[in-house]
Amino acid sequence: MTREEAWRRTKGYLYDVLSGEEADEIIKALEQTRWIPVSERLPKELEPVNITWVNHNPESYYADIKDKPFTATGVYFNGQWYWWSTLCTDILAEYSHNYDDIIDDDIEITAWMPLPEPYKAESEETTNLCNQCANERCVMQSGICRNNCEFFIAKESEDKE
Repeated sequence: MTREEAWRRTKGYLYDVLSGEEADEIIKALEQTRWIPVSERLPKELEPVNITWVNHNPESYYADIKDKPFTATGVYFNGQWYWWSTLCTDILAEYSHNYDDIIDDDIEITAWMPLPEPYKAESEETTNLCNQCANERCVMQSGICRNNCEFFIAKESEDKE
């Protein structure tokens, strides 16, 4: 089974089991971690994304990288890929071209993936989670499980022993 086939079957399963809204939410989250072939669709213009690229005709001193896939961050704009930086994005937005950061024609962009969300420190409420309550995670506040679940009660009695 290919990855694409597994993805199609997984999406079908989610819609069979969950409401449309719940399935859409899960699929959207999973899309954030999936490589999307450029033949399937392209990212929004000027949106930085992770890219997989292959150099089919490198300079002789880079011969060992020929036809090997690598990853980097790029941005798509007006039918062309660019190596991403905030300066590159600003120049493209202002002048509609940037010759310094344009990706060479010998480099093929094969797939892209949205950038992950920036790291955020976990709040106190999310660091003490109980994963045993009624198929959902309940949040413990002040050391007490909101749902008084069996897991928390058992853990509390172990701590006293």
